[in-house]
Amino acid sequence: MKLAGESSFVRSKAGVNERDFYRLLVVTDAHRDRVTAQRLEGPADLVIEIASDGDPGFDEREKLPRYRAAGIPEIWLISPQTHSVRLDQVDAQGLYRTSRLRVVERLTSTAKP
Repeated sequence: MKLAGESSFVRSKAGVNERDFYRLLVVTDAHRDRVTAQRLEGPADLVIEIASDGDPGFDEREKLPRYRAAGIPEIWLISPQTHSVRLDQVDAQGLYRTSRLRVVERLTSTAKP
């Protein structure tokens, strides 16, 4: 599994190329061919975002739609303010399903079980 985080500058061919856009992105071994020396050629398998302190709603309003448009199949938005995690996952029909979990609950990834 390949991880790239805030300290890495990862460009995405899908049009998501802002330096501070991803907090953590995960590319599984099955999609390692998407990672080149210069950029990520296609969507990550999982994005984990920490909601901003200044405007926690910004991430849901602005970033989640961009992650979905980029074709990222699993998105975690962690909100320290509400002690919750918003989990958006693509289902078998190709539609995003949203779950909200309290921090005390276990979160299981479909990208990396």
